[in-house]
Amino acid sequence: MPTELESLLDKKNDNDFVGKMIVVSDSNADGSFLIHHFISQVTRDGHLLCLVSFTHNFVHYNTTGTKLGSNLLRHQQTGKVVFVDCLTNLFGGKEVLADECASDHVAFSTASNSSLLTDLYHTIYLCVKELMKNYPALPVCLVVDDCSLLLSLGLKVQELVNFFHLCHFLLCTSVGYCKKSGYFILTVHNDQNCYDEDEQLLKAHTLHTCDIHLHVEGLSTGYSQEVHGELIVEWRNPEQSSSKAALSRKHMQFRLSEKCVHLFAKGMSDAVL
Repeated sequence: MPTELESLLDKKNDNDFVGKMIVVSDSNADGSFLIHHFISQVTRDGHLLCLVSFTHNFVHYNTTGTKLGSNLLRHQQTGKVVFVDCLTNLFGGKEVLADECASDHVAFSTASNSSLLTDLYHTIYLCVKELMKNYPALPVCLVVDDCSLLLSLGLKVQELVNFFHLCHFLLCTSVGYCKKSGYFILTVHNDQNCYDEDEQLLKAHTLHTCDIHLHVEGLSTGYSQEVHGELIVEWRNPEQSSSKAALSRKHMQFRLSEKCVHLFAKGMSDAVL
């Protein structure tokens, strides 16, 4: 039975997102529950996963996934999940060689900002190649969580945009390595209470090329025990200009529980009714 979020996204079969780029953004709220949902859904659909994280370690994702009914550790042990640990290696200085990138738990060299994204893309490419070699009939999902951190490390917006374009080309185009048999999910921040021009530019560039945009924001009325925030979903056409890109849009409110997210139309929560 599909979850409420799957129903909202009109997901009818396991391969509906294949060939697509999905952007998750948030402002004045935590949208990480969406990333955990997608990660859990990837494993339940039987797809392959390359998870690149700048925010959490593997234990965090595995623990959260267990609450949602998936077992990342088991999938990692069977070679269907590869975790690229950017958090440890950005601040720990660990370095691995490129030919070690096929292991389950991957690090990459961060000797300088100029080479960081090049090394990271090369690592991702090798991981995706290894996943497809072992399971050629299965789609590959690449999740990058959370790319906004790279801006605080001094990387330029255009460098990140170029990196995202390479990842999109690799997974979602008919001429990329995956031959359109993969999909790409990434998160960006956009805090409206603390204006950051680079964050705004990064979000604008990612939305220009994405197919689906999910945006989480806090309530304008402040904190509520029954309503935790608002979720806006846009289906976009990246081939059109930004002013015409949004093909359809849904605006919902949500309440989070330990194992799922409950969605309802604005003003239709149980507390209101």
